[in-house]
Amino acid sequence: MKKAVFVLLVGFGTVFFGFAFRNRGVSWMDQALWETKNPFRIVLCVTEDLRTSMAVNFELKEDVPGFVEYRLSGETLFSRSETREKTVRVGTTQVYFRECDLLDLLPGTIYEYRVGGGDQVSEIYRFKTMDPDPSAVSFLVLSDPQGSDRLDYETFANNVLRVINDSGKSPDLAIITGDVVNRDESRTQWNWFIQSLSVIALEIPIAISIGNHETGSFTDPQIRSIEFSGYFHFPLNGPVYQTFDTVEGDQRLFDFDLGKTFSFDAGPAHFVAIDSEFLNNPLDEDNFGIFSQWLETDLAPHSDDWVVAFLHRGPYSLHYDSQNVKDLVVPLLEKYGTDLVLSGHDHRYSRAVYFQDRMVDLSALGSGGLNDYSFGEGTTYLVGNSAGVKFYDHRDDNDTQVAFRYDEKNPVIPWVEITGSSIQVTSYMVDRSDWVTFYPDRVSVIDTFVIRP
Repeated sequence: MKKAVFVLLVGFGTVFFGFAFRNRGVSWMDQALWETKNPFRIVLCVTEDLRTSMAVNFELKEDVPGFVEYRLSGETLFSRSETREKTVRVGTTQVYFRECDLLDLLPGTIYEYRVGGGDQVSEIYRFKTMDPDPSAVSFLVLSDPQGSDRLDYETFANNVLRVINDSGKSPDLAIITGDVVNRDESRTQWNWFIQSLSVIALEIPIAISIGNHETGSFTDPQIRSIEFSGYFHFPLNGPVYQTFDTVEGDQRLFDFDLGKTFSFDAGPAHFVAIDSEFLNNPLDEDNFGIFSQWLETDLAPHSDDWVVAFLHRGPYSLHYDSQNVKDLVVPLLEKYGTDLVLSGHDHRYSRAVYFQDRMVDLSALGSGGLNDYSFGEGTTYLVGNSAGVKFYDHRDDNDTQVAFRYDEKNPVIPWVEITGSSIQVTSYMVDRSDWVTFYPDRVSVIDTFVIRP
């Protein structure tokens, strides 16, 4: 509850994730990156309840039944869970994905797991479920890691590792606000991204809002089984639509958005992922009505909780804002007291508090001002710039007002910690001496702020 004060507990990743990544130098980064080849493309994904379940998504080389085996850390015998088959064409390649929900797990417990199928078996990895009554949750925000070559994605991985190491913190999960690849049909780029993500996604769950670079055309039959759905397995609790008929030749089916718009709980917060590509022009009005009803039904029970929404196209960005999100979705988010909205797409870091489409002048609030304020002032909109290497030249801004901005071409990775009494955001800038420097030279804090009840 927002208005209750809790004692801050250690996040569930600290037990094993923290000691593995702290207090090391360049050599450990090199080892961490190159030892996670991850040939099974394993990604741990969030579930509706991370205390008692974990979602596992992976790939097999051939079309055979797959499995996930798991056990309590330190035990000998594995339990086996069968998987669901997902066959997706990526470019010209038929890819055999598998997904699995591990259920009835013990809260606050370390598990070991491996995946396989046929005569293929992966290495053994670990994860930890959340505590039974977690009073805190922490997560990284990674925006637009998209790259064009292997070095781009290796640089992204090193950015993430360096921030984790230098911050001395351990995330419970990671949220990515879309555009994970540059070309959705590029099997090579997907593989590079999954390998780079493996530095965290083999041990902590990931949540992703789909971006425009993963979506493709609504009139392309690929929209019925896009690559995003193959590589990830997110909660299937989102809206189910009716026939799409606004766009001539629209190929979308009723269930195309499942696993792309979804929600889950973690610690004292409720999270909502929104597919902003569905909201882009031209908008199907009838199906937007279904979406808005779903969003209201999802948010209504959480008016006393911290609520975090994340999507790719944000409503208040310096250049690439989304008018439909601003006009149609923001009023719903405000109605139910959404506290923090995370977005990407702009490749420029900024933040502001808005209420009824007007920026709140936090400097006029007195004590705390821009960096320490109450959620009652409005909704905070945080736009992340690239966590990888893709930046845009400075262009003419639109007329969006922001309270804080960072325009340099350096990756920024925000770290969010939510307790019952606050949302605290610390944004880390990753600096390299030049574009050909592989390892970051330094990490520094460029922005920090606290939202209170």
